[in-house]
Amino acid sequence: MQIEEWKFYRTRDGRKVGPIDYNPESKGDNFPFVSPCGYCRYTTDGSLLTGTPNRGDLIAEWVDEPTEDKPKWGEWEISAGPEYFTPRANMELAKSESGEVIAFRKLIEPVRETVTLIGSNHYGFDHSGYGDEENSHTITFDTIYGKPDCNSIVMEAIGDE
Repeated sequence: MQIEEWKFYRTRDGRKVGPIDYNPESKGDNFPFVSPCGYCRYTTDGSLLTGTPNRGDLIAEWVDEPTEDKPKWGEWEISAGPEYFTPRANMELAKSESGEVIAFRKLIEPVRETVTLIGSNHYGFDHSGYGDEENSHTITFDTIYGKPDCNSIVMEAIGDE
């Protein structure tokens, strides 16, 4: 693998790092690429500055998982017969060979929640909503079925308009 500028990569321990930048001050040394924080330097094949295998080595280009919500279905229920049953758009139907609906299940809407963390680079972040004057930023993101929706992450400075 060859590291390229402005791409994201997976580390040996599974973290997402990037976008990786070219360090013009490297002047031909063996570690011409740098992480966004400027602290980690990498070879053209993704090895960290340490020179030995490390959990922070870049091992593959990062590929985001699709963010499409997968439908979740409720339990199958037996149909009481056509005179008592009206199919809806949010239902999956099981039909007999004659086409009569014999069972159905309803689509369960995704459970979405918004999480806001408050804190600073120096003191960390929490979701308590309480803080002190040292807090400098908020991080807000949505969850779907309790898992973070990484495409919704927003970090904002407190007090900046």
